[in-house]
Amino acid sequence: MKIKLTTCCLLALLFASSVVAVDTTYIQSPDKKVVFRLFQQNKQLAYSVGLLNQTVIEPSVLRMTIDGKPVSEGAVAGKPL
Repeated sequence: MKIKLTTCCLLALLFASSVVAVDTTYIQSPDKKVVFRLFQQNKQLAYSVGLLNQTVIEPSVLRMTIDGKPVSEGAVAGKPL
């Protein structure tokens, strides 16, 4: 349950952020101790999380489904439409 809540919070930060790089998006906590990184890996969205310059969540594929159907396949990081 705690992991799902953390993931939801990170996704909320992602969609609220306007910080966009060409291939990687970084979102930092206000004190810059926590960094969320969204990037493409093997044609899929992936993420990792760092705390105090140490990786606490290794790069992981980001998969989202609605009613059991994948909605994140083929997604790319970039500027919102």
